[in-house]
Amino acid sequence: MVNRRMMMMGGGSSRSVRRAGNGDDLPRWYGTPEIGYRYYNEWADPDLVYKGHEFNYYDIEGALWDMYLEDGGDEDDDDAFAAYVRENAPAYMDDVMAFDYFAPGSTSWHDSYR
Repeated sequence: MVNRRMMMMGGGSSRSVRRAGNGDDLPRWYGTPEIGYRYYNEWADPDLVYKGHEFNYYDIEGALWDMYLEDGGDEDDDDAFAAYVRENAPAYMDDVMAFDYFAPGSTSWHDSYR
């Protein structure tokens, strides 16, 4: 099932980002210029695409949600969470990449399941 935050995150921008090596145009995640969003179907976890790397949507959104709440965010204010994502997601994803989110030589979370 698609959660309430996932439903709102894809809108608000007609800008797109290209998937590394594939040329797919993707919607911006929560309107964040640097981060694309790829949805497959209701059974497969979506991807977040940033700097040519594919992250698991739920890994990143869940961590940012926890950080948002720890920083005093209101769990009923979707607009405030979206602003928090736009402000914090790129730096968080840079940190995640620096601390071995991906296997050596990999740029996709999918590789850990192959």
